Amino acid sequence: MSVPAFEPVAIPLRPDDFGGLRVADTRVLLELIVRAYDARATPEEIVQAYDVLKLRDVYAIIAWCLSNEAAVNEYMAERERQSASIREELESIRPAGRELLKSLRTRQLEAEWRGEATKQLQLAAHGETATPSGA
Repeated sequence: MSVPAFEPVAIPLRPDDFGGLRVADTRVLLELIVRAYDARATPEEIVQAYDVLKLRDVYAIIAWCLSNEAAVNEYMAERERQSASIREELESIRPAGRELLKSLRTRQLEAEWRGEATKQLQLAAHGETATPSGA
């Protein structure tokens, strides 16, 4: 009986134009698989979450990650640094999310107040009185 020839399994990762690694011919990033696996998702659950993935590719990537932990940790740390840098840049060119929400809420309250004041003036002009809202 002869032993079957085993061929190495190619790791289905490719670099993108932004320093990331994508799975095979998809747009799914390596870090999404790593985070899902670290959160205790099974390869099957990962494929369900990202239906463009093939189960065999997810298994191959997880096996590669487990065999190359230091490189994967370095990659993940670098991607996090890049993400933080992009977030900082975006926040510097637009109001921070909380400030924007605060500003929008203030505008909303002012508009409500103006609407209530206008209603009160209209009623007063007709000699009527209004019951305050919420009473």
